[in-house]
Amino acid sequence: MFNNVELQEILGVDKNNPYYTVCRNQKDPGKFYLFLGAVLFEIVDANKDSLQFKLLIGRLYNSKINTHKLRSVFGISHPTMKKWGDALKSNEPLEVLSAMRGRNTPKKLTTEIQAFIRHRFMTIYSENKYSYSSQIREELKEIFNIEVSGECLRPIFNELKKKVKN
Repeated sequence: MFNNVELQEILGVDKNNPYYTVCRNQKDPGKFYLFLGAVLFEIVDANKDSLQFKLLIGRLYNSKINTHKLRSVFGISHPTMKKWGDALKSNEPLEVLSAMRGRNTPKKLTTEIQAFIRHRFMTIYSENKYSYSSQIREELKEIFNIEVSGECLRPIFNELKKKVKN
């Protein structure tokens, strides 16, 4: 009826961590088993790119577990753990999403914002070839409540200028 599972403890309880134990099943090394006390709390993919893994590390970081120990066990840098933990504490879904995506985080320019920029560029650039960038950035701030640099918009503007010349 019950299967025996041989777990290897990789993060155990101590005076700074009285509750959490993280183990690996030798038959399934691609998973981490998180125990809260003696109760299996969750099973998480051991893949560092997995959302479950990142959430686990963020929660352990926020639980004040020694960061040197977390780093040695999981191989994640302190700034990354802090970023994931802070994102979880922020209670902002977009901030959590951004932190968990890491370097693959899309910039502020969503598809809708890029469409707006492309639409406004054609009108503004034909009338004002010198300060079109600042005018579009002001409109982005007013309408979408975001601030972007001219450098961020330069690739889009260069693409659109080529279309205007043709």
